[in-house]
Amino acid sequence: KIYRRLNIVLEEVSDVSRILLPTAANAKAAANVASSSSDNTTAISALLRKYDIVSLQPMNEPTLQNICELLSPAVTISSEMTRSSPQSPQIDMIVLEYATGSRGGYGLPFRTRKDYVIKALEAGVTFELCYGTAILDPKRRQGFLRSLLDFQSAYSSIQKK
Repeated sequence: KIYRRLNIVLEEVSDVSRILLPTAANAKAAANVASSSSDNTTAISALLRKYDIVSLQPMNEPTLQNICELLSPAVTISSEMTRSSPQSPQIDMIVLEYATGSRGGYGLPFRTRKDYVIKALEAGVTFELCYGTAILDPKRRQGFLRSLLDFQSAYSSIQKK
């Protein structure tokens, strides 16, 4: 079987809620703004349902924090809806791109905290560290391996439930 994958790069914290909050909650919030905004939310939800694998790639720490908090199964969005609602999109992966780091592509672009990782794992989301640039450049390969070992040693004590 061939899987269809969508990778969404997120640079702004405000973009996270457009993707992760259920359609009905977004529609209520958007009703005050304009009807085209709620149509936009419905279109995003419909688009996400067309893919087998949906991944989010945060470009900064606040975006990663917001993703992990909204993915947390304990988050209640309204009294009648929770994150597990069938209307909310299923996110499968969080992509961490080490080649865009502040250290010139030799480390993760931001610090990942243990509580973020725990929340994501509790929601059933996995992490992916991209290795494409490590194949092409030996110096970046060392940076990738260092990032991978740092990530593994920092979070190896977390047990996925």
